[in-house]
Amino acid sequence: MSAYISEFNIFGGSTEFVEVAVPSGTNTANWSLVVYNGDGSIAATLSLGGVDASIAGRDLYVIRPTDGLPNLGYTHALALADGSGTAVQFISWHGTVVTPATGPAAGMTSTDIGSTDFGNSFETADGGASYFQQTSPNPGTIPCFGAGTLIETPDGPRPIESLSAGDRVLTATGATEPIRWACRREICFETTPHVPRPIRIAAHALGPGRPATDLIVSVQHRIALGVFGQLEALFPQPVLVPARALLPLRGVRAMNGRPRVTWHHLMLDRHELLIANGCVAESLFLGPLILRDLWQGSRRRLAERLDDPVPALPLMRVGAARDRIVADRARGSCGMARLPV
Repeated sequence: MSAYISEFNIFGGSTEFVEVAVPSGTNTANWSLVVYNGDGSIAATLSLGGVDASIAGRDLYVIRPTDGLPNLGYTHALALADGSGTAVQFISWHGTVVTPATGPAAGMTSTDIGSTDFGNSFETADGGASYFQQTSPNPGTIPCFGAGTLIETPDGPRPIESLSAGDRVLTATGATEPIRWACRREICFETTPHVPRPIRIAAHALGPGRPATDLIVSVQHRIALGVFGQLEALFPQPVLVPARALLPLRGVRAMNGRPRVTWHHLMLDRHELLIANGCVAESLFLGPLILRDLWQGSRRRLAERLDDPVPALPLMRVGAARDRIVADRARGSCGMARLPV
């Protein structure tokens, strides 16, 4: 389907959300998201509001409790209605099937998409045909580097904005790999206040020269830990951790005062470890999150060439990594990276 519910969280209380993806430029002024109870009655009818992000041909709208979204843990189904009031998608969860008599889904039977655990969200990689559990909910964002980031290449470091498909980068393991897809997008936080702010990792926050200069990434961008001199004493096994898990570290902070940011994405044939400002961080993961947001033609071409995506290192959840960092700080352990005085 051309428009669909791309991700939503039903067990988050004040952090619950519903993310809707539509083709870029679609006029959604009269579109609505309708929340249904199990008996088919309507719990809420909500507008999509303003665009939160535009990613690879899709406008993303994120609806939250502050927008009137009711507690989804006590409701049972969602309908996405277009400007004519026609339901283009009607889904339910946890074994519930709803057949309402009112609203845009009147006379329809919801499609049960399965179950999810507490703390996880539902996410789709195939335009709403099926859903899987996302262990790191990520409304309105995908992993990306800030403009000005220096990416290591066989010819030395280059600004990320100067790289394009076909250029080669040098991975942390010493391999030379071609870029298969690169793009950029600008985010204005004044018009998209719900989009998470960038994370700034100060020079040497993860270890000497890691990074060599301040690095700006999105909250979900994964950083390698326990390897390449990055918090090796604290993480005995190499893992990839979302940047927001590093906020308890000295020298890592959210850039809440920044009014806008330009994000850049680099995708290779496989999930790889890039060297960005001297810090080892992931390339764009060739998995459900990015495949969902690609234009249909790009997604089809990639599917013909790629096997099931495999992460470059084991993935650690935000909570587990943050708890380890906080516990280490409480102990005053030398496992924490120290910034130069």
